[in-house]
Amino acid sequence: MLGGGGFVSARSADKSLNKHKNKAPERNAKMPKMDKPLMNVEEAGSSKMAIAEGSRREKEKRAFIELSALLPLTPPIRDQLDKTGTLRVSISFLKLQRLFGTLAAVSNASNLKKSVICGPTTSKVDDAFEQTAQNAAGFYGLGMSKICFDSASGKPELMHQFAYNLFQAMDGFVIVLDCEGKVVYTSETVAVHLGLAQVELAGIALADFLHPDDAPLLRDLLALHLPARAFRVLQPELRFTLRFRCTPGRRAMMGCNGMGMQPGFKPIHFMGTLHADDDGRFMGYGQPSVAYGLNELRLCTSMFMFRATPALQLIFVDNCFTELTKFMPDSLLNQSLYSFIHPADVNQLCEVQQTALRGGQALSAFFRLLNAEGGWHWVQCRLCTTITSRLPSLTQIVVVSEQMASGQSVRGQ
Repeated sequence: MLGGGGFVSARSADKSLNKHKNKAPERNAKMPKMDKPLMNVEEAGSSKMAIAEGSRREKEKRAFIELSALLPLTPPIRDQLDKTGTLRVSISFLKLQRLFGTLAAVSNASNLKKSVICGPTTSKVDDAFEQTAQNAAGFYGLGMSKICFDSASGKPELMHQFAYNLFQAMDGFVIVLDCEGKVVYTSETVAVHLGLAQVELAGIALADFLHPDDAPLLRDLLALHLPARAFRVLQPELRFTLRFRCTPGRRAMMGCNGMGMQPGFKPIHFMGTLHADDDGRFMGYGQPSVAYGLNELRLCTSMFMFRATPALQLIFVDNCFTELTKFMPDSLLNQSLYSFIHPADVNQLCEVQQTALRGGQALSAFFRLLNAEGGWHWVQCRLCTTITSRLPSLTQIVVVSEQMASGQSVRGQ
């Protein structure tokens, strides 16, 4: 090529090309130095996220502490609650508050209707009973009233203490279930019979603690998972027996394998009312059918016992039975118990018999027992299935009965 103006020689072009080739690796070698600023940005972002997460957890912790402080629980019980437990108890408390409001509205409407028709019916006794019920629900448990303390002594007021002692004296526990079968409220005495604390059951489905065969029974009896508008209550009074799982190592579970009890389960008899309400579907009282681990029972003057086959055919009667009914022993033995029951009470006794055969124990309502000289005796029976040591394959039902009015019979019923 010519070396004139506007032209570049071949030698100078080669030098320029080699110069650019030599500089390219130098730029590539300096590129990794830019990775360090990128790592600093990532670390800074992670640090900010960690700080934000810690702040959120701290705010959440303070919110749960404030929420638990509002619950009507004693400080020792309140301190044992975790976040899930605090939410469960809070939801149960809100449901119970709404239930009390519904019941109060229904009661006021009923009293207003009665006062228009029959005049005022309220009394100081009714007001005192209502106040006691409210205090009983509020003291040492979920309820609508807070704990009140005497300013002088610093101890709970007399009415609250009476409500607490009332629950302690009862041989059972009070329970309220919602439309899903979850525990809305239960008295503190539930720990004596089930080995579970009051706050442990709040908001938990009762079916989780039952025998697998009893969960469908509870669902059918209480019409669970059905809204209140979807059914009508034809028979509000309910009586049924459920078998609860025994928790090993609990003092309350001692004797769960006693007379008439299946290994690992304890029968609890419930009496209560069914309501067409989503927050309070069932409100009742639970108690053990037979005392735990009881092998002997002292009979009072108004009590008698007999043994029967699973079909309730009498195979043994004591002297008190014959003295009460005026029947001779030969007239009672090998006869069905249904032959001496009022026809209107046969279905009730049949249900109790099925409950005893299924769960090992059962407690009946009062029914009428025939007297040979005429009239009827109102009695209540506790049924318990046993197996004799001589014949392990033979199952018997031991029935302990108590007369409602000793020495009296009702005629014309």
